[in-house]
Amino acid sequence: MYLNKYIDQNGTATEFPKFKDKNFVDLNLTATDLFLSQYDNTEFNAVDIAVKCLAIDEYYGLNNYGFNIYRKMQQLRINENWDERFLTLIKSFEKGFDDSSHLETDLNYDLHDGSHRLALALYHDMKEIPVRIYNTYVSRRKYGFAWFIENGFTENEINIIKEKLNELFVKSKKPYYCLLWPPARNYYDEIEKSITKVESGIDILSSENITIPSKNIKEFIYDVYSTDDIQKYKLDLKYDHMMQSLRKDNYNSPDYNIRVMEISFDNPDFRLKPLSGFPQSKKTMRLKKQIRSDYCDLITDYYYDIIMHITDNEKQNEEVKKLIKKIRSR
Repeated sequence: MYLNKYIDQNGTATEFPKFKDKNFVDLNLTATDLFLSQYDNTEFNAVDIAVKCLAIDEYYGLNNYGFNIYRKMQQLRINENWDERFLTLIKSFEKGFDDSSHLETDLNYDLHDGSHRLALALYHDMKEIPVRIYNTYVSRRKYGFAWFIENGFTENEINIIKEKLNELFVKSKKPYYCLLWPPARNYYDEIEKSITKVESGIDILSSENITIPSKNIKEFIYDVYSTDDIQKYKLDLKYDHMMQSLRKDNYNSPDYNIRVMEISFDNPDFRLKPLSGFPQSKKTMRLKKQIRSDYCDLITDYYYDIIMHITDNEKQNEEVKKLIKKIRSR
């Protein structure tokens, strides 16, 4: 309850609509997004989660050193032996996650309570976990690799932890989907080349054009944005202006080609969306802003955001992935 007490003493940090004068909101977040939220700028700040996963691995017979490293870490962090409590928690997860047991974060999704449970959720490939997000900003204690080096972990131990952390990154860093809309059809190739130049840590994994019959284009566009928290009237305006741009270009094709790219980000750099409370990648925001700025003057009758759409988080990634798969199967 530390964050709740902190708010009682210091007040809430924002007037985000999602909170509606409450100190916190309860949401189900994807475990991988919460894990990837634990960056402090460019440094991953929750290496302790990798150590906890090493201990879980040992419990399931996958190594014979995980609990030794975990025990060393816990003694240095809190001067307590947590083995029995952690073993009890590991066994309890075999019966499923207790949905009433919320992990606790601040507005940056910095994890203040629940790192053992997050490690177990990642180990068991759980899609979503219950999270209580408090309306405050409080810097999380730092557990990057510098902490482990400063506290005397051996080179071999550091390498073991790094290997496990990289394994968790591979599991967690799923492709984001970038869609280029028909008003930008004449610039698809140029925009694609520009994307990786906006900033470092952006890679295009795949690229293809999908064809949508004109009679289905509205349904497809609305389905894509249904995963977002865009208000209905704004979506209506977006769609109307897309069609207006195409009409002014005398685009009368019975089909629409949409460029679909799978994109990887080294660090999504999440922020909390004020309306929904769900994570939004600041890296995708910066990317969209730059592409709009570079190409808006080239688009007929340009209206805000009729060039591209990029998913914001893993939940949206999965939903758009399903939509694309459905189109391919037709």
